[in-house]
Amino acid sequence: MPSTTAKPTLLDWSQVRTNVHAFQRSLALQEESKAFQYFALSKILKIDDDEIRSAITDGGDDRGVDALFIDSRLEKRAIHIFQFKYVSTFEKTAGSFPSNEIDKILSFLDGCFRKDPSLESTCNSLLWSKVQAIWSALDEAVYSIHVHLCNNASPLIASHKERFEDALRPYQHATLRQHDLLWFSRFLTKSAVSDREYTLSLVEDQYYGRTDGFAKGLIGTVRGDEIVRLIGDPEFPQEVDDSLFEDNIRLYWVRKMMSIERFLRQR
Repeated sequence: MPSTTAKPTLLDWSQVRTNVHAFQRSLALQEESKAFQYFALSKILKIDDDEIRSAITDGGDDRGVDALFIDSRLEKRAIHIFQFKYVSTFEKTAGSFPSNEIDKILSFLDGCFRKDPSLESTCNSLLWSKVQAIWSALDEAVYSIHVHLCNNASPLIASHKERFEDALRPYQHATLRQHDLLWFSRFLTKSAVSDREYTLSLVEDQYYGRTDGFAKGLIGTVRGDEIVRLIGDPEFPQEVDDSLFEDNIRLYWVRKMMSIERFLRQR
């Protein structure tokens, strides 16, 4: 986590905004703030566009919850709750995350985890369906709770952060995660593509050459776990190294293959 004394620069602003604009163009979104939601969810949760679309609950009666994603994978089992704030100019990045959003989210958490039936009348239809999904999930297993405050400015000031964390303590397995302009900028810098070399072993002699114009290739049989090893994040082997796919943000099938490989390995 970046130091609270660090101040974002125009370089941080440009790097994050350039990536937000890439999502805006790719998805034909009218608003930068909406593109920021896709950008943030993609980088934090590493999910695809369809999953992001279904996670967004932003709108009237959203109770301060702009997105909600339930990760039901056995090794994860986490409920992610998001609040987004987006500023349109670099001059506004000195502003901290608005503290009044804390009380909105705490009010929602209180109603959700007390299973308050009145939530149906105070939530929009998207959020209400997520609430029901949370209740069903918690009937089956224990989930960790992660509240994400995302903005392209500065994080909560220290006193409000402490107040929020104190209020979350009664909820077991609940944590606060802040993703501000510096966090996103450093995440992007860390993920920058660099030249790499990898070695793959072909299965026996099952390969043949192919030529398309000036391009020459080799087609062969490779073990699935070899591919998984190649695309895994060196620091987090169970996750995909996103920087290998920066030219194509749709990683759904890559992650699907990794899930299948883990399932087969556990049998």
